[in-house]
Amino acid sequence: MVRTLERLEHGEGTDADLETILDVGSNIIGRAFCALGDAVPVPITSAIQYFRDEIIQHQKDGGCPFDPAASTAWAV
Repeated sequence: MVRTLERLEHGEGTDADLETILDVGSNIIGRAFCALGDAVPVPITSAIQYFRDEIIQHQKDGGCPFDPAASTAWAV
């Protein structure tokens, strides 16, 4: 999952990568030996569910399509 997300972040991912991430996540839930393993895919699959278009745009542009300074201005 991490490697696939890194590829997407750097614009090197493919259109099938999001489906791969969702598939891997669904295979982890209920099958991990560690109780914390079930929690790993939840934030990633949730982000894909709610921000799929933004993630695809990020992948196609080869980086963040949004102004990082403007998106973090509230934290200043």
